[in-house]
Amino acid sequence: MSQPLEALKQPYSLTTGQNKTLETLQNLIPLLPVIVLQGSVGSGKTQVLKKLSIDLDAQFFALSEVLEQFGGQQDPLKSEDTLSTALGNALKSAKILIIDDIDIITAFARFSNQGNPRYGYISAVLKNFLDEVIAQKKHIVLSLTREVNEDTWFGEKSLQEQLNLNGGRAVFISLPDYSDVDYAELLVNTVGQERASRIDVGALRSFASNLSGNQIVTAARLSAAKNPTDLNTDDIISELREYVSSNLDSAQVEQLQSNDLKGTEALWQALETHVLLPMRGGELVSSLGLKPKRGVVLYGNPGTGKTSIGRALAHQMKGKFFMIDGSFITEPPQAFFRKLTAIFEAAEASNPSIIFIDDADVLFNTSHVYGLNRYLLSKLDGLVSSNVGNVCIIMTAMDVNDLPAALVRSGRIELWLETKLPELEIRTQILARYSAVFPEPPTEAELQSLASRSKGFTPADLRRITGDAKALLVQDDHLGKPRLSSATYLTQALELFQDMRKRANVALGKTDEIEDDLDAVSASCCG
Repeated sequence: MSQPLEALKQPYSLTTGQNKTLETLQNLIPLLPVIVLQGSVGSGKTQVLKKLSIDLDAQFFALSEVLEQFGGQQDPLKSEDTLSTALGNALKSAKILIIDDIDIITAFARFSNQGNPRYGYISAVLKNFLDEVIAQKKHIVLSLTREVNEDTWFGEKSLQEQLNLNGGRAVFISLPDYSDVDYAELLVNTVGQERASRIDVGALRSFASNLSGNQIVTAARLSAAKNPTDLNTDDIISELREYVSSNLDSAQVEQLQSNDLKGTEALWQALETHVLLPMRGGELVSSLGLKPKRGVVLYGNPGTGKTSIGRALAHQMKGKFFMIDGSFITEPPQAFFRKLTAIFEAAEASNPSIIFIDDADVLFNTSHVYGLNRYLLSKLDGLVSSNVGNVCIIMTAMDVNDLPAALVRSGRIELWLETKLPELEIRTQILARYSAVFPEPPTEAELQSLASRSKGFTPADLRRITGDAKALLVQDDHLGKPRLSSATYLTQALELFQDMRKRANVALGKTDEIEDDLDAVSASCCG
């Protein structure tokens, strides 16, 4: 049974944009049998429809009622029939019926048949329901999430197409995205006029241009709980930075900061200048119309820090960083592009943001996801539009020659950054960082001697060597042997690594021509 009017009678503080949509719906309902309210996730569709049901004394049919009826279903193979009955019963007692989340309701019915939905049956149920509405001269309002990927639920036709059968049986009304005025009103409704007056809505917009109402309200509540008296803009942004959407859990990503990546200082300066500073915004950035570079390529030998740069960016950007890597190609092609589209939509909604495509040269040459280059070209071209212009795509590649020619020759890549093999001083710093946890870390002279023997090694190689040295120490301790110096364990690990690499090169028919930097230090100290 639809929710009684009294249960819905509670104060609804709608924003200016939501009130305008409410007025439009009130004016159109007497004239039209079927209206569909579209809006993005968190835009306030449910709030608007509940207020509409109160104003018009209409019945409000929610997802919870559908779940209740499915809970009493005896035959799991008759989910579509249950949906048809639920919709029909709701219509019987209503002159005006409001159905929230029609996309989720139909999806639930379609896929509750143990993964074996009857092809086209939901379409027939929906068409018959709309026919009944028109025949009985009643009125319905449906809500539909704008970003919904309808192929998930309607393989034969999209939900919009179903609602537009027979020359357009439904009129679509869009709930607009939040304006600065709407944001300000949400803040007033959440934390009160006095505290809301201290929040710079423009700064929130600069941080993320398409925040949902839920995100604003959640961040405001969390901030107010932590700082009830001195709430300010930075508090809100701090909570948003922690909780806005990302496809990557930064807590599960290695803790790396830009200053941890020795030898990449110039590269980070370029990223700061051309990507991160424009994303942070500000009065000068706005007045100059400065935008971040839309396409960046990090290229260099394996192990030179390309992926590590992505990890550091993930921690710096938090919920505004989106990762695409080789794990995606385990999906069937259709699912791959569906996930890809979802990531781009989330990044655009959270802009300014970064989409990081790791090992792009490998992905572009994977037949399993044929068409990725055309897809990405279209996305790069689309990012020049003003509303999504603060999304930057960063790709990593070992060999830029393996990237699609149309991508690299068209000017779509605006910043080329090379990760290089570390010089002697940088190798010394890297070894120092990873060996600092030894009970007795190596001395500066010992580190320099070790670094001199590692010419041509990547940062990943040096990290591997220090890890192997730690394993050798633990092995001796386990066997009850006397502990050696950390420099000795590092030397043993380095020699084992060099021997392994030579054997691998022989197997591959390569010659290891890299020589030590023994002339770079006065003497060997690690024996």
